[in-house]
Amino acid sequence: MNTATAAVADGKLSPVGADKVKNLIVGTHLTAQGLVDKINALQTDVDGIGQTKMEHLLSDLVNFPLTGGLDLIRDARKLIVGDVPVKEQSNAQKTRAKRLTETKSMFTCLKLVFDSLPDVFLESAKLKMGSKGWGIVYAYSVNELAKAGITANGGKYIAPETRAANKLADVEGESVTEARKALGPTASIEQVLVKAAEVREAMRIGADNDNAPDALIKLGKLLSGATVAAETLLRGKDFRGTLPEGLAHEDYWQAQIVEFRRISRIASDWEKEVARAKAEAGAVLQNEAA
Repeated sequence: MNTATAAVADGKLSPVGADKVKNLIVGTHLTAQGLVDKINALQTDVDGIGQTKMEHLLSDLVNFPLTGGLDLIRDARKLIVGDVPVKEQSNAQKTRAKRLTETKSMFTCLKLVFDSLPDVFLESAKLKMGSKGWGIVYAYSVNELAKAGITANGGKYIAPETRAANKLADVEGESVTEARKALGPTASIEQVLVKAAEVREAMRIGADNDNAPDALIKLGKLLSGATVAAETLLRGKDFRGTLPEGLAHEDYWQAQIVEFRRISRIASDWEKEVARAKAEAGAVLQNEAA
């Protein structure tokens, strides 16, 4: 017995009447732009009248099958952010995209855990968490999906540690395959395993080289914050006196601040260079298209 049916059977929730079922089945056929319009309207008041707007949103979405609804949400997201990278999105774009991500979790929970019955879903959220506000219902949907072992995309939930183990297994399997190709069919298993370890290290270095430019930018931003923290710690002379030898000395922190600033400046210059190169490349493409 699923969550919704069990709640009704236990007398905690009232079953949905025939008139409401009829309304749920007929409903309004949403388009991607229509969904965007609803998200925009809801954004003006997420926790107040937004509750009613959310109920209307779910009552329309529930008419779609799972895959159709997820496709609609994906298309609506494209209308909001297009191909704009996250770093370059406006605050309004980020907020509305976040609302759609939250909508996806609620929609999937509604379809797969609560028998496509919005009233049962929302009343259950209120019963267990005390409210039918947007943030509360979203958090409730995440919890219910996790308990059911379902992802927001409707697939089987895989714990992060399991995903990491699977990824490692894929890499190890690929490295063994590459090692066998390099050594030939006559190589012993011991030789293959030694070669596979070399292949994995080369793969790791290659991946690090590919990710290093973005890592430099991220490191620069982290060290910008670390500079402020180090300066604050530097002024906390009495507190520093309680730290282990080395960390207590002013000269140590002065040196760290100089180094933090140097790396942050290099990272900032690199980020500006990347942005300039992208802009120039975009201008070239526009000229060619014209």
